[in-house]
Amino acid sequence: MPEIHTSFQDNARKCYTVHIGEIDLFFSYETLIGVHLVTEKMRVKNEWGPTTGRHINQLGIEDFPIAYPYEMEEAVYTKLQEIGIKTINKRMNP
Repeated sequence: MPEIHTSFQDNARKCYTVHIGEIDLFFSYETLIGVHLVTEKMRVKNEWGPTTGRHINQLGIEDFPIAYPYEMEEAVYTKLQEIGIKTINKRMNP
């Protein structure tokens, strides 16, 4: 089983990264806004506002290629299955 831990980019703990083995999931509040899947990087287009934009910059993912949320979620779901995590909720962003 891969090691799982979280690192926070701001003092208020609203902007953070979840590390699952070599996979990094970037969040603004509870919304998945970016992923680094070993050889693939992507983030969502900022459609929320200045706080999400600040979180994108704080997380260092501003230069990641932009993808639709469903593309990013499908890539994460596939990669997690590849590393042996099979019992997850496929829909990450409500």
